[in-house]
Amino acid sequence: MLLKKLRCVFLAVAAVQVRSLQGAEHLDACTKCQLFVLVAVHFQRTSDSSGDISDACELLANGENRLEALEPDCRVFLQKQIHRLPRLDASQPDLKHWQQSVCVGSFVCNAFTSWRREEVLQWSRAVGLSPALDSMNWDVQPEQEPDSSQSRPEVEVACASSREHLFDSGRLTHGNSGAEPQLGPEDPLARRCLGDAPDAYDDLAGVRVVAVVFTGRGSRMRALLPYLRRDLRAHQGILDCIIFALIRPDSLALTLIERMQDLYAHSPSCIQIRDYTEASWSDLRQDSPANPRHRIPSLYRSLNETNTVYVKVDDDIVFLARHAIAELVREKLRHRCMFVSANVVNHAILSAVHQEHGAHRGFEPEHLDNDTGKQSSSSAWIRVADVNMDASYVFERHPMGSCVFKRWDCAALVHESFLDRERDGTLCAFDFGWFDFHRAGFREHQYVHFSPWSGQTWRASGARWSINLFALEAADLLGVDWSRVHGPGDDEEEFGGNHAERTGGHACAVGRSLAVHFSYAPQQERLLSQTDLLPRYALSEELQAWEKTQASRKAHVNLFQDVQNSLAGACSWPGHWLNFLKTCKSFDIYGIIYQQQMPMTADTASWLSDTASLFKSFVDYV
Repeated sequence: MLLKKLRCVFLAVAAVQVRSLQGAEHLDACTKCQLFVLVAVHFQRTSDSSGDISDACELLANGENRLEALEPDCRVFLQKQIHRLPRLDASQPDLKHWQQSVCVGSFVCNAFTSWRREEVLQWSRAVGLSPALDSMNWDVQPEQEPDSSQSRPEVEVACASSREHLFDSGRLTHGNSGAEPQLGPEDPLARRCLGDAPDAYDDLAGVRVVAVVFTGRGSRMRALLPYLRRDLRAHQGILDCIIFALIRPDSLALTLIERMQDLYAHSPSCIQIRDYTEASWSDLRQDSPANPRHRIPSLYRSLNETNTVYVKVDDDIVFLARHAIAELVREKLRHRCMFVSANVVNHAILSAVHQEHGAHRGFEPEHLDNDTGKQSSSSAWIRVADVNMDASYVFERHPMGSCVFKRWDCAALVHESFLDRERDGTLCAFDFGWFDFHRAGFREHQYVHFSPWSGQTWRASGARWSINLFALEAADLLGVDWSRVHGPGDDEEEFGGNHAERTGGHACAVGRSLAVHFSYAPQQERLLSQTDLLPRYALSEELQAWEKTQASRKAHVNLFQDVQNSLAGACSWPGHWLNFLKTCKSFDIYGIIYQQQMPMTADTASWLSDTASLFKSFVDYV
């Protein structure tokens, strides 16, 4: 009887879902996860209290839709995730919380497909459940229920920005009249964030902006590069150029850079490579310009163009908010700060600021070793509180604070907090507005600096803010004592301390310029071995789209060559079509052919109709 009831429940859901997706073979991984969570939750909630949901997947293979193809995937999913389901917080058992807690394998999945309130209500109505029957806290208000005839949008849910999520701190209703949502009492730790407004960057049209990526670990750059591509002017962004400064590149990093070169082969100046590897700077003679100690100073000195804002980017920046670079550049052009840092998550100084603003939530590892008390698996951590008040995770505002600089578990808590807030649309909790690193002068911190490049250790003082992502101009480097900069790390010591004090120039951070730094060296090993954080940041779906785009571009070039040859055979129009299209933003193909007096036959008209869209898409692409 129970199985029959559950089968009817799921079939009602499947009818809505599958009708829009036209069969199980079209379900993406995120949608599958949502369906598996749905059937597992209902099975567990309506069966005995044993927590056994091993038979839940049978629901998929029965009934009119007969989704047998999903049953094996469902069983694998439940085998991996069944241990999580009984442990989820029963006080907040709505589908959004369940899905977010279980579909943890993909940052993209969690960020872009979490169900919004109106979608949850649609599912509830379609399934025919009530809070009493299902024991789920839907918080349903009759006047809010959408028309039950509406089906769940496929593309909008899969691609909607997380900024569009509707979430509750009091009650947030979203009516159908087009009026603004009405907010009740707002929790300051879960405040509603405004979405990213369109920005044409008109005020920055005359400013050259260049990103300089200190390269590199390819595993991190897999996450970084899609953001930098998005921000290129070729894609209506702000970056004119990306310079890959090779420091210690691994093979994957070099492969990714080669792909970037291929993607922008039509604009070679867009992607530049500069070699600062030890192999290329190996002359140990002290007076040699190729001495290894000169390579980092030479890197910075090469950033010498006027009317240019450079943005130094560490290779392990794994998230970059839209408009983040633009906000850095705008603050730099206000000339209030010598250097302008992004609002970096997992940062030696700013992590304490985030802590003070309540941005960090309470998390604990899912599996703890009984003997060591340390995490014993690489699964996602479990959220246990709205704000971190655990005395074992205290972030000191100090450049060498142990919680950030030395402890991997502190970094894990910070990352889990960021990802959790990304899911529910509350990333603005990290926004502190504007911050002066030299708020107490130029000697507020005392610490010991060790340069592995020179083998020297000395006592130092200053802000020593981490230069993971910051904006500078060539003039800002006047007066730098390059004799103290032997390698990476030494630049941070000089810029944050001695150089700032000599020039009186303050460094500041901009809250709207949100970015995530993956790890400091002492955090790195355990973050990689004890967590799944890096794969969750790696945006695998976007990388797959990148590969498809690269293949599509090659196909466009081949098709375009065929079109070019056809036109060349039909008329004597001089020049090269590829170069022509690169230099224009739009064109009238009919007008061009008219000017060349190409005969307009019925066949030609049909051919033009078929190929005009190809030309248009190619122009838009290049």
